[in-house]
Amino acid sequence: MNRKENTVVCILGMHRSGTSMITRLLNICGLSLGDEKNIMTKSYSENIKGHWENIEILHINEKILETFGGTWDMPPRLLDKWEDDKRLNQLYERAREVVKKMNGAHEIWGFKEPRTSLTLPFWQKVIPHMKYVIPVRHPANVAASLHKRDGINLDDGIMLWLTYIRSILKYTKGKDRIFTFFDNYFVDAHKELRRVCDFLNIDYTDSAKQREIANFISDKLRHNKVVFLTGSDDFSYEDVVNLASDAFLNKGTKRDEKFYILLEQINKLSKQIAEQEKVNAQLSKQIAEQEKVNAQLSKQIAEQEKVNAQKDFEIRYMKSSKFWQLRNVYVRYKKNITRVIKKPNIFVRHCKEKTKNFCLMKYVPLTNIKNGILFFHALLSINQQRLHFNERKAKLIFLQVHSFDKGGLEEVVFALARSLKETYNVCVIASFGKNGYMEKVAKKSGINVINLHGNRFLLKKVLNKYRPDIIHFHYSDFGFDIYRKLGIKSVYTIHNNYIWADKEFIKSRKRFYAGIDRFVAVSSQVKEYFTEKFHIEKDNISVILNGINVDLVKNFEKGCRDVYGFSEDDFIFINIASFNWHKFHISMVVAMDRLIEKYPKFKMIFMGNILDKSCYDYIASEIKKRHLDKNIRIMKYMPKKKVMSILQMSDCFIMPSLIEGCSIAVLEAMYAQLPMILSDIGSARDVINDSDIGIIVDNPYNDVSDISPKDVHNFYTNDKNIKNIDSIKNAMVAMYRNHTTWRKKALQGRKKIKEKYTVENMSKQYDKLYKELL
Repeated sequence: MNRKENTVVCILGMHRSGTSMITRLLNICGLSLGDEKNIMTKSYSENIKGHWENIEILHINEKILETFGGTWDMPPRLLDKWEDDKRLNQLYERAREVVKKMNGAHEIWGFKEPRTSLTLPFWQKVIPHMKYVIPVRHPANVAASLHKRDGINLDDGIMLWLTYIRSILKYTKGKDRIFTFFDNYFVDAHKELRRVCDFLNIDYTDSAKQREIANFISDKLRHNKVVFLTGSDDFSYEDVVNLASDAFLNKGTKRDEKFYILLEQINKLSKQIAEQEKVNAQLSKQIAEQEKVNAQLSKQIAEQEKVNAQKDFEIRYMKSSKFWQLRNVYVRYKKNITRVIKKPNIFVRHCKEKTKNFCLMKYVPLTNIKNGILFFHALLSINQQRLHFNERKAKLIFLQVHSFDKGGLEEVVFALARSLKETYNVCVIASFGKNGYMEKVAKKSGINVINLHGNRFLLKKVLNKYRPDIIHFHYSDFGFDIYRKLGIKSVYTIHNNYIWADKEFIKSRKRFYAGIDRFVAVSSQVKEYFTEKFHIEKDNISVILNGINVDLVKNFEKGCRDVYGFSEDDFIFINIASFNWHKFHISMVVAMDRLIEKYPKFKMIFMGNILDKSCYDYIASEIKKRHLDKNIRIMKYMPKKKVMSILQMSDCFIMPSLIEGCSIAVLEAMYAQLPMILSDIGSARDVINDSDIGIIVDNPYNDVSDISPKDVHNFYTNDKNIKNIDSIKNAMVAMYRNHTTWRKKALQGRKKIKEKYTVENMSKQYDKLYKELL
């Protein structure tokens, strides 16, 4: 192959930087992109003019990133000379075939695929001599576009932009390259395009080409114009530019002139964006006012529709009621319906449930049929439920939770329901709370879910319609007396130590527990606690360890530290737990505060759902007050895929909780083969045996069964005298100093999961327990 006969153009750039638009413009001017069937020309909502990417090159790039454990939005850590890895040999053969075919058909050709910015050393081995066209767009606008399209937050989007720009600058330094600026195409497209064409020696003077170019360029292509992040607490635009500059231009030496022009042009663009932002702010204000008017109109419409629905409801019942149908319901509340009808001033009780298991009795006069309809509202709501049961599965299991949103307990119930669905008819009962995240996931998986919203009347209707064989309580005790009167077998799973419980709670729970047929504890320590605290017989408590679905966590990709703002030599501790006081986040903040001066590379991630807003605000304020913003990063609830990738890029899992049962986050960390630091509570001693995969730290109390709610409150509010702080600090330092050893030990974690902590193992034990009851 004589490469001098061919001119190959490589178009590099970060995603959402206008690479597709510029590639198509160069294609119109005469740059061949290859066979049209191999080019992504289809329009998409995010790229209305098409992507213009070579599909074969795209697949090769994706395979390269996958080989090293990364993706386009989570770039892998690539060591020096990674392009010589033997695993890439087959990909080199495919790449050479693509290049050979293109060289044979075109004298000047090019390709665009943003991932090439990361994999460029690979392609430079295949095509040593290339010209590089590098579209550049303001990082704030790139981040805004990524947020809109992929849900990537703005800070992560800017870090991703920086990763791509760093790679481009590094691998094209000293090469034949030109920078072209996205926003210039909406100021004077012909001038900017002519500059690029002159660099590539492509004819731009053809009038037909210029007309096609004018038709192609549209301001609609610029999706996010005026997002400007200067002044952000975490990053400013100048910070990002300086990071890119300092990384690849040695201070004290002559700067690369082309890169200097790049910085100058981007700063100019930032001023233009700031000016445009003022205009857009005014437009946004007008839109907001109009939306306010629209919202008011929508509210009025909704209220009117509600009135109309009520009227329609009344009319339907008045037309088809056959009054004796109403009489059958009234008889349950009043023995003598005739007396009620003749004397309309007589009152009957109409119950409405409150959220703490007691009724507010409201008396409603039955002066006409309209008042009688009140009794049917709850009845209709349950009749609207559409539950699907398999007639061949004879037994019905109810799994009852307090609410079905986010959290470890909810994940366990969902996993159990999905596993039991193969053998039993299953329905999850959420006694309180609004529709939550886990409820939506369960319904998508074909699991029946009923939300009672605290309505005992509704529960009675459910039980009259669907009589379960077993009610399995998970913390919730709602309606237990109703289940008991119907003679339904009961199971109660103890997910935690209730060391926050006061005397009233213990008293009411003892009455509840007295009617439970079988108990399950999620760890041996939880079993011992309940035996002592609630005087439940040991023989009536089975220990069934929680489990995770290995299929959901096994195919995770290792996260890239650069994307999340961490360096390779940082030592990252990660805590995954909902934000509530019992997780004892303050102990980790204090430990970091006392260690950071001596160990500046210590970093910590807090990730979890916000259950208690006051706890979250307190932790965030303490981090800021102690100037730990750069060392402790808070991430809110994330999908499982993201959680596992961040676990894999971390160095140690830490959870010094005051209360714990059998944490799903701990099990996921074990599967990710992370060494752990756990407080001596819940399943810690079931998980860690003789310091095999981690360190167990002391608790700030002695015997868990003797702790009072007041003591617990003092633990998480007195941050100046945390009794076990030295134990936590020593464990963190030991994990850091002997990290190689701990990493090797932690490899056993995945083996333990497969042996003891899988959903399959958990569901088999529950199935055995159900069969004993039935």
